[in-house]
Amino acid sequence: MISQLRIYTIKPGIMDEWLKLFNDHLVPIHRDQDIRLDGVWVNTEADEFVWIRSFKDEAEMAAKGLLYGVSSAESAGRPTR
Repeated sequence: MISQLRIYTIKPGIMDEWLKLFNDHLVPIHRDQDIRLDGVWVNTEADEFVWIRSFKDEAEMAAKGLLYGVSSAESAGRPTR
């Protein structure tokens, strides 16, 4: 299994907007692509969004990573701020 630890610094004041985007658009894309989400955390003191996603192996990560990139760009768009 391969897991990715991702840490995003979110601009101050828009964490709620980011969480809504993540939950409304990105979580369903992961679910549709059968990409496992292992955990999600918010570090409010540092304005950080931390999450872990996992894949069975490198081949699955490459295949689903490509699918995820296309799907997320089409479905969620890019954050505006």
